Amino acid sequence: RVAINKSFYVDNCLQSLTCPIAAKTLINKLRHLLADGGFELRQWASNNPDVICHLPPDLRSSSCELWLSQGQSDIQEPALGLHWNCKSDTLTYKHRHIDCSVATMRNIYRVLASQYDPLGYI
Repeated sequence: RVAINKSFYVDNCLQSLTCPIAAKTLINKLRHLLADGGFELRQWASNNPDVICHLPPDLRSSSCELWLSQGQSDIQEPALGLHWNCKSDTLTYKHRHIDCSVATMRNIYRVLASQYDPLGYI
């Protein structure tokens, strides 16, 4: 229940755990708990294949599925306006290119203001 209260943002759940067994346990508990309320969680992704390999392919994220089944390494999973690389376990922002010869504070602020940053990293 703590994961539901603290780790959900709209329909995304972002949770970081230190061991695969704890992550697998959390997935199973969340699936059963939310299924009781009529919700089916989908698009599961992990940087550890053992965490989601027991799930049916239709419940896994398509980008994670490409990584697991086809070995593609540069797969980006969208997560709250960020892009998460499952394999390298890194978060990145996509930003628009500044079309000017000089980077002014005004242009920099324009790009910053256009970023969706619910986690407050920028």
